[in-house]
Amino acid sequence: MDRRGKGAMAALLPAALMLLAGCCGPRPPAVSPPIRYGGCVEQTLKAPLPAVHAAAVAALRKMDMPLLDDHADDVSGRLVSRRPDGAPVHIALEALGERYTRVTVRVDFDPEARHATQLLGRIRSGAE
Repeated sequence: MDRRGKGAMAALLPAALMLLAGCCGPRPPAVSPPIRYGGCVEQTLKAPLPAVHAAAVAALRKMDMPLLDDHADDVSGRLVSRRPDGAPVHIALEALGERYTRVTVRVDFDPEARHATQLLGRIRSGAE
C-alpha cells in the first residue's frame, strides 16, 4: 500500500468505527418534534400503535368530538371526527416497528394547524 492509500485509510478509520459503534448513521425513529405542513401536523411517538389509537379515541371524547369512523389494525389506523363547528377531523396512524407510531392530524379549515396541534398534544400526552 502506498502513502496515499495509508492516508485514506487513516482518514476513513475513525468514521467507520463511529458508524459501527452507532454514533452516527441511521438511527431508529425517536420522538420527533411536530412537523406542520398545510393544515396537517405530524409527529412520531415512542408508543405502539394500539396505545396511540386508544389515546386518540380518548382525546376525541375529551374534546367532545364524535367518532364518525374508526379503523385500526396492526400496521395502521384511521379515525374521522368532526369539531363542534362542523370542521372535519382526520387522524392517520402508521406503525413504525413495534414501538413507534407516526401520527398525522388534519383539521379542515385550519390552515395554521392550531386545532390539529392541540389535538396531537392530547394524543401525545395520552400515549405516554
